[in-house]
Amino acid sequence: MMKRSQILTAVGLVVAAFALRYVVAGRAIWFDERFTLLNTGSVGAAVDYCVKGFHPPLYFTLVALWRGVFPSTEFSLRCLSLVFGMLSLGGIFLAGRAVGGRGRLWLLSQ
Repeated sequence: MMKRSQILTAVGLVVAAFALRYVVAGRAIWFDERFTLLNTGSVGAAVDYCVKGFHPPLYFTLVALWRGVFPSTEFSLRCLSLVFGMLSLGGIFLAGRAVGGRGRLWLLSQ
């Protein structure tokens, strides 16, 4: 079982990360986001852009699918990255726990 302090630390980090990303989501759209918005009107357009522009197609395809489900607003466009950012925190936590074990720092335990 995880200690209460570990749970509170993990929850605090997720809340802080979400808050930072939420603040950024309220700002005006940036150049690279505008570029993504222009090239992800449909899945076909996203894949075509990736083939011509030498970009990996997964992100642009996911953005095109996301835009098909949610409205095309600045906040909605940034929410996909917000979701993946939050999921990556969980992955980093689990990876750190697998490498370092419970309750000890990996670097100090060697």
